Amino acid sequence: MGRLNKTFALRIKEVLNTSGFTSEDFEIEFPDAGDALLTIRFSYKPTEYSLSMRESIESEDVKVEEGHSLLAYGPKTTKTEHRTWINRIAVLRPGEVKNQEQRGLSNLEDVLKVIPDWVKYIRQDLYASVEQPDPLAQLRSKLQSDIDALIDDPNAAFSEDELTKIDQRLDDLLDQLLKLKAAHEIDQRDLNTLRAQFEEFKGSARTYPKGMWGRITSNKLVRGVASMVNSTEGRKLIADQIQKMLGGGA
Repeated sequence: MGRLNKTFALRIKEVLNTSGFTSEDFEIEFPDAGDALLTIRFSYKPTEYSLSMRESIESEDVKVEEGHSLLAYGPKTTKTEHRTWINRIAVLRPGEVKNQEQRGLSNLEDVLKVIPDWVKYIRQDLYASVEQPDPLAQLRSKLQSDIDALIDDPNAAFSEDELTKIDQRLDDLLDQLLKLKAAHEIDQRDLNTLRAQFEEFKGSARTYPKGMWGRITSNKLVRGVASMVNSTEGRKLIADQIQKMLGGGA
């Protein structure tokens, strides 16, 4: 049973049973010796996901100045004090941000508050470990290939004539997106954000080289617009308009 009593062990299991898993999904140990009083491992990934509650006696020598309050400018002496305290921590794998983190415990019962957080981090890490398909990857790849083919000199600046055409193409694209608003239930706030982005696209075309501008703009359009117009029609519209902006269409 280790050094923790049976009542506390039952409370640990109760917390695990209300965490989204059950206590049967974990290996629970109560070591008889050492700093660790409790170790919990996630049964299906025991080397990656664990929680350990540790208690140790720490000490240090501290130098303290001594002096008489009535003699503010008088000589002061120092003495060494030996201080001792009990250090209690929980070591979590994974943590909220890092793969391993520590939480200070003011008392042993605090671990009952830490366990739900740790279990939440396990669930988040498990979900994050599953590779999510990117529905925009194909469109992004196609646009990058089109940009490479359409721009002869990626380091060159746009001419005034090209900038005028880009401005017009961006205005045309925004008008067409407004027409898609009702069909795709695009939020008005999203459209306001798009208008601001399109103005930024016009400004950056006057600063960035052609190749850089083409890629940055297409990436932003794919990420911003295609997520709002999540359809084949919307994606084709974006691809066609980017090609036109870069001189690949009428």
